[in-house]
Amino acid sequence: MSFKIVRDVALPEGRNSYPFREMEVGDSFLVPFEHVKNQNSLRSAASHFARRTRLARFTITIEEKGYRVFRVE
Repeated sequence: MSFKIVRDVALPEGRNSYPFREMEVGDSFLVPFEHVKNQNSLRSAASHFARRTRLARFTITIEEKGYRVFRVE
């Protein structure tokens, strides 16, 4: 069996619900409590994006209305 190699095909964007890719260092966004199951699922999404792309690091804080995600690197 042989496979045809195709070049210059764009990799599809991930199904990420959060704007990690558009963020610059110092940017943040708020995720209301009702939009996320818990802080661990949000941390997992940020961590997975950071490991997969090797572009960024994030930290998450708890605020009055939700979780704030900061890009720190």
